[in-house]
Amino acid sequence: MNIANQYSFFTAVCLFSILNLFLINPGSADSGIHKSSTADGVIVEKSAANSDLVVIEPKDFKPAFTRDTVIKLNAIVGNSYGIVREFDKLVTELRHNRVASNTTEPFVLSENQLAVVSTLAERSNRAYTDMNRAIDTLKASGEHYNAAILAGMALFVRSVNQEISLFQQNYGV
Repeated sequence: MNIANQYSFFTAVCLFSILNLFLINPGSADSGIHKSSTADGVIVEKSAANSDLVVIEPKDFKPAFTRDTVIKLNAIVGNSYGIVREFDKLVTELRHNRVASNTTEPFVLSENQLAVVSTLAERSNRAYTDMNRAIDTLKASGEHYNAAILAGMALFVRSVNQEISLFQQNYGV
């Protein structure tokens, strides 16, 4: 068992143990808890204290994505992260230049800086397109995935693209 699986198993065991601490003798006639199962096999316990308590068992814990999918998505997010770091470095340099020249005028970009912004914009557009394509492929595949994590990844890539596009619009790049 590799370290990631050991950690996931340990986490699942801890969560299961904690959940069991809060259930007082589940299933006994005295507890007032009645168990039932949903169509997908999830155990639901009903009692006077709670209308629906869903019991999550270790077998219910699933990875957010398959290995191949997470590698593909992480590459796209990593690419966007690199792009935004380069962009932030450029903007910081422009701000320092503006402070050093003691002006409040809008940024004035050199030819080299204009080329850098254009390149970053192309790269961020490509990352955004790649992420949308990867999401479409993932949804069409029927593969299990964590929608919240996927949405966060997509939001990050889209935000980087929008930030650079807005900069281009504001400074005529």
